[in-house]
Amino acid sequence: MHAFHETEGRPHGRGRPGGRGRGGWGRAWGGPGGGPRGRGPRVGRGETRTAMLLVLLDGPQNPYQVMSELEERSGGKWRPSPGSVYPTVKALAQDGLIKVDREEGRRILSLTDEGRTIAESKRDAGPPPWETIEEPGAQAGLFDEFLLLASAAREVAEAGTDDQIDQATSKMAALRRNLYALLAEEPADKS
Repeated sequence: MHAFHETEGRPHGRGRPGGRGRGGWGRAWGGPGGGPRGRGPRVGRGETRTAMLLVLLDGPQNPYQVMSELEERSGGKWRPSPGSVYPTVKALAQDGLIKVDREEGRRILSLTDEGRTIAESKRDAGPPPWETIEEPGAQAGLFDEFLLLASAAREVAEAGTDDQIDQATSKMAALRRNLYALLAEEPADKS
């Protein structure tokens, strides 16, 4: 439970909607300070590993260069995050597929002989991961709209009058009931 401080009937400080304090509602709505986070295209599970090996066939690179190269090869559709790249680097090194050297304070990744053999077999086995990117489905669009709705609700909570907040609460309750009613309807025939 967050500690709220009342000023003119609205919460502020840590835990306020959109607040930056630990546990602030902004985290639930897209990160520090709020704002929606989109769900963009993605590759299949484990494909970051394959993609990195294929990029390293062209020669040694640092992790940032690998991320940039994957973004370029995918035509800007996919750029793996550092949160997926760095653990993959560690796993590839532990598996003996890449070696990590230091050059001017930067990590330089290069394929081992075993890594090169595996990368070449992956290259010959079919299209690279950046050519098989999955576009986000309807669920991603629904989630994005939820985040936008949550952001708007936060704005009303922070800047609205008591009457506006009451109206927004009623509208959101009606929307919730309507969403549940959708699940009770017969699905449309997709033929």
